[in-house]
Amino acid sequence: MEISLRIFSNPESLSLELADEITASLYYGGTAALAGGSSPLRTYSRLAAICNIPWERVVFIPTDERCYPKGHPERNDTSLKKIFFGLPCRILDLYEELRRLKKPASEGGSLEKILPFEITILGLGEDGHTASLFPGNSALQEAVPIVNVINSSKSPSQRISLSLSTLNRSKKIFFCVTGTAKKKVLKDLLQGKNFPANMLSPEGPVYVFADSDAAAS
Repeated sequence: MEISLRIFSNPESLSLELADEITASLYYGGTAALAGGSSPLRTYSRLAAICNIPWERVVFIPTDERCYPKGHPERNDTSLKKIFFGLPCRILDLYEELRRLKKPASEGGSLEKILPFEITILGLGEDGHTASLFPGNSALQEAVPIVNVINSSKSPSQRISLSLSTLNRSKKIFFCVTGTAKKKVLKDLLQGKNFPANMLSPEGPVYVFADSDAAAS
């Protein structure tokens, strides 16, 4: 996987540029897969204020979800609904999408209908995980669109996630990496260390937007 790195002086400037990248990708509408986490959420808040997006033709889907009841404050779709409240975009429930995938195509539809993603935003965990795909977890080997993640190394232990094969159906992937705690894992990512974030082989290019703290040598 070839990666293009861009370094920003602070998280605020990174968020502004990443919001512009999402805006350009959704200029005509389309689907975006969005990670949770404080840095991406800052970007989404900026994105929600942008007027020149055809919001009625935009669909957002979380890259992963924690096993909590609908509406729980720690669910990614809860945060997205709060940020994009009042806008006519669709925000999909990843658990509902998983249920639909288990039905016959004539009854439940398919994730295939919203692929490929125009853009995917991913985080990078200190252990090299991305979405809810953790090192050594059996979910990495699942050849299905959405995977059940059990015994994850990060609380809560039960989650679901878009699979590697689904994330690969992206025209562009951007990793959002900020803070000094991410220095080592960012270096490992760029050097090709064998962990989940480096197991992607997407259809389109991969970019890393990092702030100066994460990119410091």
